[in-house]
Amino acid sequence: VTAHSSSAPATLAAIDAGIDCIEHGYFLTADVLRRMKEKGVWLVPTMVVSRPATRPFYVKLGAPAWYLARIASVGEQHWAMLKLAIKEGVQIALGTDQLASEPNDGTVATVREAEYYVEAGMTPVQALRSATIGTATLLGASDRLGSVEPGKLADLIAVDRDPTRDITALRTIRLVMKGGKVIRNDMDRPAASSTVSPAAR
Repeated sequence: VTAHSSSAPATLAAIDAGIDCIEHGYFLTADVLRRMKEKGVWLVPTMVVSRPATRPFYVKLGAPAWYLARIASVGEQHWAMLKLAIKEGVQIALGTDQLASEPNDGTVATVREAEYYVEAGMTPVQALRSATIGTATLLGASDRLGSVEPGKLADLIAVDRDPTRDITALRTIRLVMKGGKVIRNDMDRPAASSTVSPAAR
């Protein structure tokens, strides 16, 4: 069970009620985040929804001026919350509140979300785990998803360089495999011509 929750009091009530995960969490405090860690409650921050680079997405949707202003006012508090959640060791699963392939700051939403996590204090490995085994664990699907192991679905990507050292390597997706079937293969093309695949998730 997960809840779209922004305020500290509402989130504390949800934690006390046995919630498994909090989405967004714009205004969560250190006390709430510590309680989440203590209770094993996950956080899906959806950072792309409040960063300045997402403005074109809302304009495309026809969001009114008051809504754009609200997003801008919330953005810095949301960012501070993410940094604090990482510092406090809250379990974070990657989610965007957009389509995974939604254009976002020169890449797609999922890739930009992972980059935000690193910018906020995660290591690249932590950000990758939040998008793979962490999310699979939250969803109760780690028996078949989230890591490369015998018996699990072969959902894989190949990139030009090591994303455990540089998370922006996810912008150079060259191959996409879904359930063991190759969906896209740009491995024979020059690296400079590769782009992020909409199939990536």
